[in-house]
Amino acid sequence: YTSSVVEFSPFGQALETVDALNRYSSSLFGYNQSLPIAVAANTRYKQLGFDGFEDYNFENCSDNHFKLVSTNTIVSTESHSGRRSVKVTAYEPLLFESVLSESCNDPSCDLSISLSGGEEGGSEVIVTIINGLPPYEVEYETLQGNPTVSILDSTNSLNIFGNGTAYSIKVKVTDQNGCVYIQTINF
Repeated sequence: YTSSVVEFSPFGQALETVDALNRYSSSLFGYNQSLPIAVAANTRYKQLGFDGFEDYNFENCSDNHFKLVSTNTIVSTESHSGRRSVKVTAYEPLLFESVLSESCNDPSCDLSISLSGGEEGGSEVIVTIINGLPPYEVEYETLQGNPTVSILDSTNSLNIFGNGTAYSIKVKVTDQNGCVYIQTINF
């Protein structure tokens, strides 16, 4: 076979396909699911997002996969490439942070992490990746404190040293199949 469809929309469009070399392609549909608004190669559906601010006036739009803002900040008085844009001012900034998919809905995804060691602030905490399919992609974000973090590729683990203070770290692990596990660690 050359490719197979992984995910369909309720209207019959192919949202995600995979080819014989395990490369994914995805499409987003808008305007009441009648037109493609984004198409991407080497991308899973849960990794694809686009908002052109143009199809917010369709009342029965069933694709809410990715929407950036509420309709009260979309204006038609100025635009760049379409008929609408989002209004951002110094007094009304727009802050956007999103993860298109924080967890894998596939029941075969059993990726998780376990914690060992550690007590408030000082000692070492070992974060071990459990299950999933290596290789893993590990990301972390320090939310509070000043810990030292080292990623150990050979043992599928992270070592976190608190350096004598309390800390909070958000850890995100993605396996080869795209399954994602996110956990905030507080010590």
